[in-house]
Amino acid sequence: MFPFAPFAAPILLSALCLGFYDIAKKSSVNGNSVMPVLFFSSLTGTAVFVAALFFAGKLPEAVGCSAKEGAGYAVKVLLVGTSWICTYYALRELPITIAAPIRASSPLWTLLGGIALYGETPDRVRLLGMGLIFAGYAIFTVVGKKEGFRPTGRAMVLVTAGTLLGSASALFDECLLGVWMCPQLAVQLYFSVGITVFLG
Repeated sequence: MFPFAPFAAPILLSALCLGFYDIAKKSSVNGNSVMPVLFFSSLTGTAVFVAALFFAGKLPEAVGCSAKEGAGYAVKVLLVGTSWICTYYALRELPITIAAPIRASSPLWTLLGGIALYGETPDRVRLLGMGLIFAGYAIFTVVGKKEGFRPTGRAMVLVTAGTLLGSASALFDECLLGVWMCPQLAVQLYFSVGITVFLG
């Protein structure tokens, strides 16, 4: 039996939600300035998260932070904020059918970074997944050339940079949570507030 069969429905639902999310992002920057979109979406998310912590009585627990952790949270904010800025500016210029598949390659770079930085060893299923991603991008390149698309220009540089920075952020999460053992709520709280200030 295929090992992922029990997870087929959640995986498909997740992919569907991510597709709608990409469409929403593209719609949000059509005719709008990028930075206000990023700022107000971050502000809204932060307000909801802080309110949820407050009403759950967990805000005091999440506020504690050492100097080392604070520096780590600042790096996290810088990585994610820069990634979002690059991605949204690229998304404003590129068709979503070009930008979304490139962004979807982020797990591949995260996996390669995990191998290089943390000595992780992917099993056969992950190796198969990597092979499928590479094959998909090879096909994507061939089809794109037939349609006259050339992967050049500022927008392509931005979406590639945004994708790689997003992967770097995921790898840094492993450092924050797995190596430094930072509290999850604190990471989320300081990131949410920090990204709002950074984008503002």
